[in-house]
Amino acid sequence: ALKSSAAWWNGPPWLTEPPAAWPTHEAGVDMTAADEEKKQVRVHSVTLKEEQVLPMQRHSSLSKLVRVVAWIRRFIHNSRHPSQKHEGYLTTEEVAQAQTCLILQVQQEAFQRELQCVRRSARMESNSPLRDLNAYLDKDGVLRIGGRLSNADMCDNAKHPIILPSSHHFTELLTNATHRRLLHPGPLETLTELREQFWVVRGRQMVKRVLKKCVIYDRVNSRAATEPVAPLPRDRVTQAAPFEVTGVDFAGPLNTRNKGNNKKSYILIFTCAVTRAIHLELVTDMSTPHFLMAFRRFVSRRGVCRVIFSDNAKTFQRASRDLKKLWTTLRGEEIQAYFADRQIQWKFIIERAAWWGGFWERMVRSVKSSLKKVLGNSYCNFEELTTILTEIEAVINSRPLTYVYTEATEKEPLTPSHFLVGKRLTALPTSSSEEPVPPLEGQYNRRWRYRQKMADQFWRRWKRKYLTSLRSAHFTVPTSSSALKKGTLVLVHQHLQPRQLWKTGEVVEALTGRDGHIRAAMVRLPNGTIIRRPIQLLYPMESTY
Repeated sequence: ALKSSAAWWNGPPWLTEPPAAWPTHEAGVDMTAADEEKKQVRVHSVTLKEEQVLPMQRHSSLSKLVRVVAWIRRFIHNSRHPSQKHEGYLTTEEVAQAQTCLILQVQQEAFQRELQCVRRSARMESNSPLRDLNAYLDKDGVLRIGGRLSNADMCDNAKHPIILPSSHHFTELLTNATHRRLLHPGPLETLTELREQFWVVRGRQMVKRVLKKCVIYDRVNSRAATEPVAPLPRDRVTQAAPFEVTGVDFAGPLNTRNKGNNKKSYILIFTCAVTRAIHLELVTDMSTPHFLMAFRRFVSRRGVCRVIFSDNAKTFQRASRDLKKLWTTLRGEEIQAYFADRQIQWKFIIERAAWWGGFWERMVRSVKSSLKKVLGNSYCNFEELTTILTEIEAVINSRPLTYVYTEATEKEPLTPSHFLVGKRLTALPTSSSEEPVPPLEGQYNRRWRYRQKMADQFWRRWKRKYLTSLRSAHFTVPTSSSALKKGTLVLVHQHLQPRQLWKTGEVVEALTGRDGHIRAAMVRLPNGTIIRRPIQLLYPMESTY
């Protein structure tokens, strides 16, 4: 028995001897025999892909996802512990445990290498986004930020927030839930609230990306569509006779006094697109007959137009249909022959896009500004107001188009009146004490050639100085494109209405300009009506991209 065995308790007898007296092996190990006993073994390494028990992508609400997990965990608990069943509504503890379970799954999917490094207390890789966060695992195995705020008078979640990836569906659900709970604030407020408990890698970019998908936030904060600035129209930068290309608009009303009664009057403003000259006509109302009579006075003094631009006022739409009828009433074979060869073209700009007619809208502003300075609160009769408007017309037509130099040797600046009468209309006449000399034979021809030479000189200055100055007039305009396309959901700007009342619409057709960029779009409203609007009045809903 082992109990009485001396070898079991004391070992072999030579162990009590000095080491020098211990026995030695005289024969070595036979390695040849050992090699013959070697056997070849094959090991199969199989990598199993861990699949999610509950796919998060199927859920669009964080609250619903957490509650589903909580109910699953309760079912498992009740199945394993029939005597300790949980019944009734979900408790706060069960919901918190379900959220922790989801966070553990998210971190295991996104930070698998980092978790291994933390468990082994090893240094993380240089390209790891968590390398400088001093991450550690709490008692539940959740990865948190370390830092030096352990002694701060703050809650534990704020001192050591939970680390979450930016490109995970759970993080997007969490951000969306926080954004909705705070009543749809901006990215800064949403990110600040998130960091009270979570630290999202590249959180600012992630929050902005999530907020772009929020329809309510985008409806309030979306920006109008943009396109690179369009080149000036050919009619605007091509040499032409004064008022050959004209923009027309109304201004007013103005109160005029007539025999003690106040009546309204309107200003009809004709603007030359090339020379920037204006012509003013005062009318008693905006009806079609009065407009046509004012137009007849205009062409009788300035010449027949080739192209007329205007907005979409109903008065102009009706007048454009009556133009041919108007000219048939005029006598004279030359005028009728002229319109047989070159009909006046009437072009309307897009609805609610006043800036498309900027070259005449700017002159409307100049006329109104001058009237405010001259009239003040006074009332004039029709004749007095007509005289004032004629004087304002002369002043505006004498404004400089080119740079005004301080050197006396430089030429006077070019003005619209140079193209009309060859000089500034407000300039004083030169005094001369010489007796008038009767014109000699051929003097009128020489005078005509001289005036023609002056006109050519004005046009050369117009091209060299005025047109070149327009190149730098739009350096601050948008250069990016919103890329509106068919099917894009947009907000349609409604004048004088709050944004909450703007209608939504769907782009059914994008209208491009001559430069190939989108300048307007046909939009279908919820009631089925299709309207045409410029892109500046369309606010794309980025959540539809």
